[in-house]
Amino acid sequence: MFQAAVSAGFDAGAKTDLFAFFIYHATRLMKDGSRLGFVTPASWLTSDYAISLQQALLGTIRVRSIIASNAESFFPQVDVNAVLLVAEKSPADEKDEPIRFVTLKKPIAKLTTGNGEYWDRVIALAQEIESSVSVENERLRIKLIDPAPERTFLMSDRTKPRNWSKYLRAPLSYYSIFDGAA
Repeated sequence: MFQAAVSAGFDAGAKTDLFAFFIYHATRLMKDGSRLGFVTPASWLTSDYAISLQQALLGTIRVRSIIASNAESFFPQVDVNAVLLVAEKSPADEKDEPIRFVTLKKPIAKLTTGNGEYWDRVIALAQEIESSVSVENERLRIKLIDPAPERTFLMSDRTKPRNWSKYLRAPLSYYSIFDGAA
């Protein structure tokens, strides 16, 4: 697995979680405009092994959204805090689109209720997330983050991951009060 990561252009740390190798491998199969989606443990948002993964998500491919839920567990049968990761391979000139950190405040089933076909409602939710600015309401919270400072930090100190979980936890009022000093 480590050899495959190296051949894909990534330096996976010794304690890298198994799912990261799937992402590294998937990047080798992606063409411009293609997307990947994974349900992953949330631990990579802060873990040391995540440095290489975070760099990959800000370099080779770009993060579209990281989605967590305060309303339900994505895997209720097990005690694992999980997030949904949506990333896209895009041309170099499109790498600075904002990262959307999304926290669902209601179960997905309630966010996709309404008229029409189920998958049309799911697509409508995805489009809402992808077209939103930073917003917080009774349904969800979306925090847009500029990837350039994240990339700069990761490149300046290759021993520390960025704490991306804070963008899923803190209410938007936190950023207003502290003016993004977090």
